Amino acid sequence: MRQKNTAETTNNNNKMKWLMKIAVGILTFETILNVFSGIACMISPVWFLSQFIEPALLSSPAAFTGVLHPFVLELVRWYGVIVLVIAGFQTFLWIPPIGKCTPTNPTARIVMWALLAGDTLMLVLLALHPFSTFGYWTTLITGCIFPPGRFIWLFSTHTKHP
Repeated sequence: MRQKNTAETTNNNNKMKWLMKIAVGILTFETILNVFSGIACMISPVWFLSQFIEPALLSSPAAFTGVLHPFVLELVRWYGVIVLVIAGFQTFLWIPPIGKCTPTNPTARIVMWALLAGDTLMLVLLALHPFSTFGYWTTLITGCIFPPGRFIWLFSTHTKHP
């Protein structure tokens, strides 16, 4: 009887390690996208916004007097800074080999729950304000990919990174 429990425990641990590898892979992919998005926002905010705004609006004479006011461009640059800071936190919290935090770490759990709440809010906003540009579809797809990785990480009982 004891042998069977040990074999089941080993099998469950192997499944959890496999799930954690998937979760860490998703989180690593998100961190890489955040670094790219942050750099793109800081270097070329107009290009970044062009992924979300119809091209006709960007090329119109009103683009820099109404639609893309310089203040908007500065907001996008600051968004890039914030996204890079988030990517840094992600790296130092749970992306191996640097991040060593596990689902049992209270600080990492709070950060992960906050990111999950942001994912949920983003999906609600996307449902309320749909449009058909490349940026919308990219945001929708990534907004559906990242939450499962967060859930797996949060509800894992595995205490070490795979």
